[in-house]
Amino acid sequence: MSIFKKLLENLGWFNPEPEIAVLVDAENISPKVAEYAIDQARQMGSVRIIRAYANWIDNNPQGYVDLVSRGLHRVQVDKLRGRKNSTDIALSAEAAYLAGRGKVNTFVLVSGDQDFVPLVQTLKLAGCTVIGVADRQAALDLRPACHRFLIAEIAPARRSLAAPVVAVG
Repeated sequence: MSIFKKLLENLGWFNPEPEIAVLVDAENISPKVAEYAIDQARQMGSVRIIRAYANWIDNNPQGYVDLVSRGLHRVQVDKLRGRKNSTDIALSAEAAYLAGRGKVNTFVLVSGDQDFVPLVQTLKLAGCTVIGVADRQAALDLRPACHRFLIAEIAPARRSLAAPVVAVG
């Protein structure tokens, strides 16, 4: 570590450990993939926020309730008439807000949706690290946009997670 970084760390202005937010597009990602992402994030650094976005009233994906005990907060996103991307917009707005506050420097984006490419680019411009996590169905455009992209392999027979395959990074 450089002397400058050490000085900043001693003054409390530099934290070498990633401050992580895990943001899950729960309408398009299985709870097993979300669980995998949470486990990976905890190995990377200090996980400050774990949120899953969905219309929980109309579309209550099974399995997410079990993740509440692991720190996941379910964010209700109401579907506005004629708006199909309400969940994507809510997740993106929260990510931009968190990046602007400076309390989070690493985002684990749990989605395979290519609509998040502009968000990833914006977070990177703000100096944040972006790690994408999804299953093999992830959009090809999203993978290289992230600093790293992890593919969660789910074994169909036992529904457990196998070792990750790093697609980019």
